[in-house]
Amino acid sequence: TLKGVLKSDENFVVTEVDDEARYVRAYAKRITVDQDEVEFLVKGEDKVVLYKSSARKNGSVSDFGANRKRIDDIRKKGAVF
Repeated sequence: TLKGVLKSDENFVVTEVDDEARYVRAYAKRITVDQDEVEFLVKGEDKVVLYKSSARKNGSVSDFGANRKRIDDIRKKGAVF
């Protein structure tokens, strides 16, 4: 499950789960002291996963493709709610 993948990955800290709404919020660790907030929402029976990521601090520099790699890794693990 998506929750299981995030909880088992030391680079994520899950902060909110709503099983009924099929929603998960977590913080993703970055190389710097900053963190990204990531949100996942699984829509409908087709299980389309919506993903949003944003830096917790304004003015953060580029993540050099970290978000893309992060979502690709989760997708490769077949994570669905």
